[in-house]
Amino acid sequence: MKFYDIRDKSKEFLLKNAVLKGSAKPDSIYMPVSIPQFAKSLIYKNPAPSFRDIAFEAARVFCGEDIPQEDLMGIIIDSYPFTANISPIAPTTYVLDLFQGKTCSFKDFTYRFAARLMQYFNKNEKAPLHVLTIASGAGSAAIASAFHGISGVQLTILYPKGDIPSFEEELLVRFSGNVKVIRIDGDFAACRQLATKVLNDEAVQTKGNLMLLDSANIALLIPQSFYYIYAALAVNAHSSFYNRIENPSIIISVPMDDFGSLTGAFLAKKMGAPIAGFVAASESDNAISEWLAGGTGDLSNKTKNNFSLDSRRIEQLYSREEVRKTLAEYRFDKSCIYQAIEKCNDSTGYLIEPQGALAWLAWMDTYKSALYSQKKGMGSQFSVAEPETPFSPDWYLACANKQALGIIPSTAHPAKFGEILRKTTGKDPSIPYRLEDILKLPRKGISLSANYPEFKDWFLHSGR
Repeated sequence: MKFYDIRDKSKEFLLKNAVLKGSAKPDSIYMPVSIPQFAKSLIYKNPAPSFRDIAFEAARVFCGEDIPQEDLMGIIIDSYPFTANISPIAPTTYVLDLFQGKTCSFKDFTYRFAARLMQYFNKNEKAPLHVLTIASGAGSAAIASAFHGISGVQLTILYPKGDIPSFEEELLVRFSGNVKVIRIDGDFAACRQLATKVLNDEAVQTKGNLMLLDSANIALLIPQSFYYIYAALAVNAHSSFYNRIENPSIIISVPMDDFGSLTGAFLAKKMGAPIAGFVAASESDNAISEWLAGGTGDLSNKTKNNFSLDSRRIEQLYSREEVRKTLAEYRFDKSCIYQAIEKCNDSTGYLIEPQGALAWLAWMDTYKSALYSQKKGMGSQFSVAEPETPFSPDWYLACANKQALGIIPSTAHPAKFGEILRKTTGKDPSIPYRLEDILKLPRKGISLSANYPEFKDWFLHSGR
């Protein structure tokens, strides 16, 4: 499989180059030259294939020409000692649990695969690979965990002071060895500036292989398709028995805390997963609707998530007109989060974290709006439900005809949001043993200012 930089499609690159040099140039975005589809025998296999089998088959599409099958299977097995769980919580709704990994985050699925792919591609080099990345928000500990103990790879994580939830930060700062975690006294832009400067510093470059790992890296996008393919195939196999629906229109409701997750879902559909469409649950910022109407997809400065990046990646997979037929944006007010958690628990018995709750709310309001031709939300706005909306997706009619099933990704274990869940449901989720084991480790994170000479001195003498 060859890859191209979307800025210049005339040049093609091996997967190794796309992974290890993916962020060497500003705005480099690598995508596969072609995307073969799965065989129908795999898609409609009943019972559905296991998660590992799906991950291997999907990875083989992108890595098969660069990595022998035996080695690739080893990468998959080492990446996924856990699985994703898919289970029904209502007659029209399935939840996809993505918190089975070591840090109970969906990012365990993506970063573990990326770390082992990088290790494989650097194994014949004399110098270790030094990966520099910036962490922000929930799931940050998954990055440290994914690289921890990986031979031949060193990881330095920068994160802005005050930008990571306290429970997540307590996990993040426990990792050591080949993983260094640094809290920067500055914002995300300050961390990015430090990373950019050190990458372009000749004195640092002479010390060995150095790369920046950011959300644009293809090694993170590829595994984001794994769990959506797995979920779609599992629901498709179960639907005739559990839901009495043959060949349902499967809709994935994606919480837009991580726009890359939406791109991964589109990639899964492109590879042949039986996915009819998507609901994008986002805050009042209507960047997605503006993009579908012909805008650039740029977000306001209030969010670090780069929808401009992912809108360009999605457009490599589907035309904007095709996206309009499959994607609905669901806009919500932030106050809906607590109501959504409570209502999901009351109506289904499932204890769900905030992002998953928003995805659940988006799907339920979408389904009810189609079924009853009126809004049924909790003070939320659902643009597609309006008859005059020009971008009503093709699958909307399937909801009205009770032929649609929704998949809700639950991106983190509820224990990571214990205080919120106690307030909304009165329930206190227990902390999994694997998180308790991390919390027993001594704190190893350090703090630095956003001063580049100080950071460079640390990086040269302590960080490598």
